[in-house]
Amino acid sequence: MATFSDDFTAASDEDLGDHTPDTGTGWSWVGTGGSSAVMIEADDNAVQPTAVTTAEAGFHEIEPALSSADQQAWGRRYAFEISGSEARGFPAVRMVDETQWYGISHYGTGGAGTRVIAYNSTASGLDTFQGATGEWLRIKAEGSTITVWKAASGSEPTDPGADTNWTQVGVDHTGQTNFQTETSCGLANNVGTGAAVSFLQNFRADIYPVAAGGGARPQGALGHPFIGAFGGPI
Repeated sequence: MATFSDDFTAASDEDLGDHTPDTGTGWSWVGTGGSSAVMIEADDNAVQPTAVTTAEAGFHEIEPALSSADQQAWGRRYAFEISGSEARGFPAVRMVDETQWYGISHYGTGGAGTRVIAYNSTASGLDTFQGATGEWLRIKAEGSTITVWKAASGSEPTDPGADTNWTQVGVDHTGQTNFQTETSCGLANNVGTGAAVSFLQNFRADIYPVAAGGGARPQGALGHPFIGAFGGPI
């Protein structure tokens, strides 16, 4: 099971900041405005960014934060409401504040457009690809490399912390040295006028790599796994 998990189940519509996740303790709003910019729609068990102004930019950080900046976040895209060409809420990793993070952005008027963004004061697109509702998306930060992965519509991939259960989208985005010590991740909410508003279900977050049974593999000073008495990692 992931360190943090939320299926956005609620008895009635509520602010994400007031919601209790399935695993983890909560969501903490970091931004210049109020956290009501992101709501859970109880009928759909989905989280949706609402209309956003510059004063409402920010992100919801998972609580507690992860124990490593090598981390991953993933979730299921539920639906889109296309109304422009700007981006809105999406999974993000290595969050510093409302203007510094890496994330998966939903944008565009042509359908389920998707962009991998390095957000540092102004958005910088690392990659662009076409997506589909119902599929699972994952962003992973490992060292100075950012990668994005997807899985077909339907059930969550078995052992979702393993790369082999996903299909990589695009290339390895190497040389991404920003925010390499940041352990915060969650859902970002950026600004603009038009929007491709996305509904997200089933958010998860964990460190990377994750050992069998959950938890990080213990590592030495140079990042190599410790070796046990019979030559295997411990």
